[in-house]
Amino acid sequence: MPQTLAGVFDEAFDLYKRHFALLAMIVAVGVIPTEILRNIIVAVWLHPLDAHLSGVANANSDSLVLLRGGQFFFGEPRSSWPGILAMLVLVFLSAPISIAVSDLYFGRNATVRDCYRRSRSYILPMFWGYCQVALISIGVLFVGLIVISLIAGLVAMIFVKADVPEIMGIFFFVLLLLPYGFCCAIFARSFLFVTPLTVLEGLPASYVPYRNNQLVGKMRFWRSWAAAAGLPIMLVCFLAIFNISIDSLLDVLHLPSIVYFIAVSAKGTAIYFFLAPYWTIFLTLLYYDYRVRREGFDVRLLSLATPETAPDKGAES
Repeated sequence: MPQTLAGVFDEAFDLYKRHFALLAMIVAVGVIPTEILRNIIVAVWLHPLDAHLSGVANANSDSLVLLRGGQFFFGEPRSSWPGILAMLVLVFLSAPISIAVSDLYFGRNATVRDCYRRSRSYILPMFWGYCQVALISIGVLFVGLIVISLIAGLVAMIFVKADVPEIMGIFFFVLLLLPYGFCCAIFARSFLFVTPLTVLEGLPASYVPYRNNQLVGKMRFWRSWAAAAGLPIMLVCFLAIFNISIDSLLDVLHLPSIVYFIAVSAKGTAIYFFLAPYWTIFLTLLYYDYRVRREGFDVRLLSLATPETAPDKGAES
């Protein structure tokens, strides 16, 4: 049956709790080796390089570029920036997780090995789909920041003379939310279901925006936008609180280097265990909810018909 957005949130939590062992193992297979490798690179290479360059008056520009590039890709344990590698791992993990959630949705048995085996052929198309998301988001944010900078400059000249910095702060904060909201609108309309559409329907990256738009439609756009904009903020706030709390505890304990390294690696892995499964579980369940709403998917399922995997080019609902 169709559910409210809050109902999908609750069902995602419930499914994760009931099948935690399976979903956690899927995450562990991809995350634990990657996270250990990432923290070794940060501890052995990036930290010593950063310490060395901090003590040099005129640091070599090539070394600085190398350091910033390494931090951008691998992240920094004490920074809120997780690194591109962490984001790529989340993208790749979404494929086997979505397959597992789909099997559980239909009451079929799912295993870690089978979910990874079935996801292999979809990794590259899904990667190209998320590349589209990244490029469009960067373009929107770049243009948005330019426009915001111009508007902020004009407004600043007025408000600085009026000596009301509080109003300026609120105004700039609202302006910064506009590019994020616009990116979420594009994501909700064309790319919300990149993983389910690629993995569960086998669509190429070029066809995902059309099929996504077909499922979302006009009636479900604002619902989709609320999910695309609200869920990342909730997850980021939760993870920021978790991250700050753990870092504060580690600072107080003054652990030996090896123990600190293990603790930091465990912290990063714990973040993955929460973030990676829940986001994909929620989107996969929301995908099926939209198919129920638009295509009567539950009716075909109850009649034991084969679920439709090719996009229906019918009229927009």
